[in-house]
Amino acid sequence: MLRDTEDSFIAEYLKNVEKDRDSLGDLDLDVPFEDQLETILNATKNTIEFCYAHKKEIQLLLSDNGDTRFYNMIFHTGCEEIMKRMSQMKHIDELKMDEKDQMRMMISVQVFVHSIIGMVRVLLEYSDRLAPYDVRQSILAFLRESPIASMNINKK
Repeated sequence: MLRDTEDSFIAEYLKNVEKDRDSLGDLDLDVPFEDQLETILNATKNTIEFCYAHKKEIQLLLSDNGDTRFYNMIFHTGCEEIMKRMSQMKHIDELKMDEKDQMRMMISVQVFVHSIIGMVRVLLEYSDRLAPYDVRQSILAFLRESPIASMNINKK
């Protein structure tokens, strides 16, 4: 029963993540980073609203007595989503990355996703006092230190 509940949750979660990804369009690396962050922030609306609507389930499944499988599913889904979004960015194919740069990027993405899961978990504790917009603003502040921002990748 738990497995079915988690699988169903992940399927619905992915639908909202995909809606958000579709709203991203072509993220332009040539615009100032603050403008990029605003675009990224707007591409979390459906996901954050979904999290608010399923607050109790998320809190239970991510609690100390929750299910590690669920956490791992969210983690892997988050990592895959970031990589999909990065691959859709305008001019991404012009970035020059050697094997070491790619490894650093993957490590940054993994640490970032763990951090975002923790952040959403904490912010849901305050959801009776914070609107989804406030949560997105908190995420915006956090995104200033995202894997993309912290990478020093040279264009060709």
